[in-house]
Amino acid sequence: MITYDLIGQTPLVLLESFSDEHVQIYAKLEQFNPGGSIKDRLGKYLVETALKEKRIVKGDTIVEATAGNTGIGLAMAANRYHLKCVIFAPEGFSEEKISIMRVLGAEIKRTPKSKGMIGAQKEARHYAEKYDAVYMNQFETEHNPEAYTHTLGKEITEALPHIDYFVAGAGSGGTFTGVAKHLQQFNVKNIIVEPEGSVLNGGKAHAHDIEGIGSEKWPVFLEKSIVDDIITVSDNQGFENVKRLAKQEGLLVGSSSGAALQGALDIKRRIDKGIIVTIFPDGSDRYMSKKIFEYKGEIIMKKKTQMIHGGHTTDDFTGAVTTPIYQTSTYLQDDIGDLRQGYEYSRTANPTRTSIESVIANLENGKHGFAFGSGMAAISAVIMLLDKGDHLILNSDVYGGTYRALTKVFARFGIDVDFVDTTNIENVKDYIKPETKMLYIETPSNPLLRVTDIRRAAEIAKENHLISVVDNTFMTPYYQNPLDFGIDIVLHSATKYIGGHSDVVAGLVATSNDELGERLAFISNSTGGVLGPQDSYLLIRGIKTLGLRMEQINRNVEGIVKMLQEHPSVQQVFHPSIESHLNHDIHIAQASGHTGVVAFEVKDTEAAKQLIRETHYFTLAESLGAVESLISVPALMTHASIPADVRAKEGITDGLVRLSIGIEDTEDLVQDLKQAIDTLNK
Repeated sequence: MITYDLIGQTPLVLLESFSDEHVQIYAKLEQFNPGGSIKDRLGKYLVETALKEKRIVKGDTIVEATAGNTGIGLAMAANRYHLKCVIFAPEGFSEEKISIMRVLGAEIKRTPKSKGMIGAQKEARHYAEKYDAVYMNQFETEHNPEAYTHTLGKEITEALPHIDYFVAGAGSGGTFTGVAKHLQQFNVKNIIVEPEGSVLNGGKAHAHDIEGIGSEKWPVFLEKSIVDDIITVSDNQGFENVKRLAKQEGLLVGSSSGAALQGALDIKRRIDKGIIVTIFPDGSDRYMSKKIFEYKGEIIMKKKTQMIHGGHTTDDFTGAVTTPIYQTSTYLQDDIGDLRQGYEYSRTANPTRTSIESVIANLENGKHGFAFGSGMAAISAVIMLLDKGDHLILNSDVYGGTYRALTKVFARFGIDVDFVDTTNIENVKDYIKPETKMLYIETPSNPLLRVTDIRRAAEIAKENHLISVVDNTFMTPYYQNPLDFGIDIVLHSATKYIGGHSDVVAGLVATSNDELGERLAFISNSTGGVLGPQDSYLLIRGIKTLGLRMEQINRNVEGIVKMLQEHPSVQQVFHPSIESHLNHDIHIAQASGHTGVVAFEVKDTEAAKQLIRETHYFTLAESLGAVESLISVPALMTHASIPADVRAKEGITDGLVRLSIGIEDTEDLVQDLKQAIDTLNK
């Protein structure tokens, strides 16, 4: 016997500590294959079948998309039969698997994590076509389940004369289908176990930490007729079972094995007597870099904790707690097209920028984050999702910079816009036409703090197949999360509260939609308006204190609004915290706090100028959201680009004063502003 012949020679063992006299659980230990996983069987079968069918001959190249185990099996078989092996593997999976494939002689090409396995499949297929290689196509070939029907299935029934339940993850569908078809003739009930985030269990696809199982779509050869039930397992359950198996059984297995055990235990609780068989696909050795025995699970953090620990800010390479500034334009490639950690050129991706992008995605409860060189660059990237002739709807009192970009720049490229009063969100229905493709709102708006119903905006957008966008700059992810209400895209001028120190200009975008995420990534890379590493670092630093700053700002706002409402020289105060403010109840329902922007009216421009001159702690400056309090006259500054008649129509009067409240002492700010307004009566 040679090493290659050991493929399939794996033991079936009783899990003694998890069994009792009535219900026994057996596990097939596939890590005892020479390549360390069940996929040795698949690699061997696919290659030998292709040779038998004369689709490949000695010296040919085989290509596959795989996270690792199938690639290891294929690489071993390729070596045995003198073939070249090229593997396309998404970023983010076990690096041990990648290293093993390289040692076995496979050429590795990394694909973006954001595009998942489907993206890797597309790249593999394209490569095979371009270079006349043979795409093995594990996810669709009928040979996948065949590899297990004639080997693994038979081995199980030969070892056990009677079986009641078979429990296994679906993965690509081949293992489960192949074994289940064989076991059906023995009246065995076949149970799939899948992680949360797999589409097989009827939920929405999303990321999960258990590797090796979990599907983005129903596998083509997984016949629903052979599935008796589907059990959903959490990441915490899977990883906890990994530790239990090590301690109680002396078995070092991967996370998919921990999930399989959980499925078996769930069945055990349902029955009084029976035999359960499951499969442990691989060992824990290839997941040590993922800290498989240190898994802490998804911890539901309070907001201020999330500001510190949300996203990925610890450096993978050095362990640095503070994200390093990767001041580089390009990156060493291990081979042509073989990118180290997926980095090629800093316009496309930079580790420091990746870090802030992961943070904003996490804080907004999204999946994809993007960092741009300014808030307007972020807004422009979002508008670039539209095509010539498309139409979008915005709230009528939109930020002046957004108004200018749409009317003076994007209008030249055939993008049409209507500015609509969205305080009654139903108004937008009257402006929707066949070419309408986007609904874009600020809430609260700038500078009159008008509130729009986010949930209803998302519903209307979905009903009419529109991309929904919310500018969340004023509220920050600390107090408001539009994606939670069904919005497609949320954006920020991170120059403001997120940076928070008047030392960085930046924009951030987040989405949960994979398609929009892919399109935004393309736009970001193609147009190049990305955030540099220095500014990315400053944003990461700024976010850590965002919760503390916003809470102090809210305390200051409360005192200032109260004083303004009582002062005889103030004609009107605008802030969502005021009960009489339009849509106050909606704001309270969709936000957990308030913006630090307060607007109020005095008699005229001259009165506004005078009180500004008399303040001591309010800095005359544009922008907002910083630690220092700012004061401005929108008609002369931030909204000067909007025509006077439009400003008047929207209620942006010449005597309107906008405050951005900082983190100074509340009493100091209130007294300072009051004494300045008092001078208007002299």
